[in-house]
Amino acid sequence: MKKFLLPSLISATSLLFVPSEANALNFKLNLDATFDNTLTEPFVITGNFSFDGDPGDGTFALESLSNFDFNFSLPNGSTLTNTNIITPVEEVLIIISSTETNRRVQFSNVNPFGSTILEGSIDFADFNNPTFLTFEPPGNEGNLNLYAALANNNVISGTYEGVAVPEFNSTLSLLSFGALGIGLTIFKNQKLKN
Repeated sequence: MKKFLLPSLISATSLLFVPSEANALNFKLNLDATFDNTLTEPFVITGNFSFDGDPGDGTFALESLSNFDFNFSLPNGSTLTNTNIITPVEEVLIIISSTETNRRVQFSNVNPFGSTILEGSIDFADFNNPTFLTFEPPGNEGNLNLYAALANNNVISGTYEGVAVPEFNSTLSLLSFGALGIGLTIFKNQKLKN
């Protein structure tokens, strides 16, 4: 029993640092100012895209993703959210893929070009504070990683990348802490008996 105690404690402790199945998928979006298919700091626009659950890798209709949420911060201090989407939601496609190190998201459209005046895969607009954001449509036959924005009468264009942010399951963490506590108690009791 004694020889298995330390490995058991280490195993229980390691569970604290392992991400578990996510209740929501959250992507951090970084947009640079280099229109060259490479992501280069500094990032001029940042954002988040999230939704409930994890459908796995593939192409999904935006409207099929439960509680999807967009939030972008632009250099002019404006923010663009779901309320600023001007592309019909039923046109927007979300592409999720995995690499060896992370998961990525890209935006596409069921049409070669979106049906708004901006013609992007997904377009955002704040007409009260003239700010616009559009993402490369599939009709460009590119890598679906370019964007263009207008903020403070300045046009910004460049490359974007959306990378999943790991979500940790608090229930698993609590169970792991409990297992660790039980293991330490057993270890202490065994030590006292000797």
